[in-house]
Amino acid sequence: MNYRIPLFVLLGLTLCLLPIHGEDNPYSGGEGTEENPYQISTAEDWFRLSGTPGHWSQHFALEGDIDFENAALHPIGSDQQGKAFTGTFDGKKHTVRNGQITVGDKSSAGLFGALGKGGVLKNISVESFTVTGKMNVGGLVGFAGNGSTIDACSSAADVSGLQNVGGLAGRQEMATIKNSSASGKVTGSSIATGGFLGLSGGSGWASGGTISRCRATGAVTGAQVVGGFVGSVQGGTISHCSASGTVTGKRTVGGFAGGSDDTVTSCFATGAVKNEGPVSGGFVGSSSGTISECYSTGNVSGNADTGGLAGKISGRVFNCYALGNAESAVNYSGALAARMLEQSALENCYAVGTVKGKAFSGGLVGKKSEGSTIQNCYWQQSAADKADESARSKEVLTGPQDENTFQGWDFEKTWSADEDQSVNKGYPYLKSTR
Repeated sequence: MNYRIPLFVLLGLTLCLLPIHGEDNPYSGGEGTEENPYQISTAEDWFRLSGTPGHWSQHFALEGDIDFENAALHPIGSDQQGKAFTGTFDGKKHTVRNGQITVGDKSSAGLFGALGKGGVLKNISVESFTVTGKMNVGGLVGFAGNGSTIDACSSAADVSGLQNVGGLAGRQEMATIKNSSASGKVTGSSIATGGFLGLSGGSGWASGGTISRCRATGAVTGAQVVGGFVGSVQGGTISHCSASGTVTGKRTVGGFAGGSDDTVTSCFATGAVKNEGPVSGGFVGSSSGTISECYSTGNVSGNADTGGLAGKISGRVFNCYALGNAESAVNYSGALAARMLEQSALENCYAVGTVKGKAFSGGLVGKKSEGSTIQNCYWQQSAADKADESARSKEVLTGPQDENTFQGWDFEKTWSADEDQSVNKGYPYLKSTR
């Protein structure tokens, strides 16, 4: 006797034989543990992760590159929902590319919207992404919160937003970010825009975090408090980082940082700075914190308060130098700093760029307020310049150390003399930035 099995039965049997992609095995493999993380191998795996907040405390590993083919993605982790990503994601040096993230009026836009305590991102690259949001907008992370870590990651994304906008991260607060880079174009329309990070800190007594050995290379365009690396440093320390993109803004603009209230050490900026308004610096627009062993080489142009290294300083700057020119359309310009406010200090610094401006223009500093101090600092004088006690010729600044120049400078641990002119055109350079 011949039996014919109905088609719906055959289909049912076939489905039963297929791998189950449900809660017991939601991704391409793994168990979500530290020893056996969930395996993210396809775009479908990624979409499932972004849509499953219950898994955002688990462990994940990227098993290969993923091309999203310009699909729209939702951020993983959200601070607005109170559900940040607190697990670990190891990219294993793979790349995710060709994606679009738009969150409209919501905050925390990025491949990962928000990282919470214990959240870790490492060894992942973002390429050819566009990210658009309102506040806390970054190519990789919108907001990196207390106790989170970003290590060995990169972002080549075009990022735009209103406030706290950065090439890699929009904002960090008590996080650790290291060994990472950003290279996309960054555009901000309000406050705190940076090529790598928009805002560092910002929560008063709780502000902090560390950023080290990172770099930004993309062009940055913003409104207020704009920097080639970071827009605003309101908390946290930054060390051994660099910025090389052109920086354009409307107020308080710097080649490395727009404004800094904390500590920046062993960093440099090489991009040009163009400011439509006041307060411009080749390294920092305005600083009330501490800047040490840093330098800038880009030319600076602004409306007022334009300095080769800094626009305005009310903190301490020591062991730094500036090579770029400073041009102010109105008042206050200096090859090193435009203005020194009360209680500020400059120590062991030099500047070699030319200065253009109207009132209060100086070879070293445009205007020095009462109570501020300058110690062992020098500027390069041309034949047409009016000399003062800090003026030196190019021959002196690039030649052997004499009894009246570089006194008190540490040429064993901090500075090196460029005797063969192979590193810094003969001028002293900083050992920590090599």
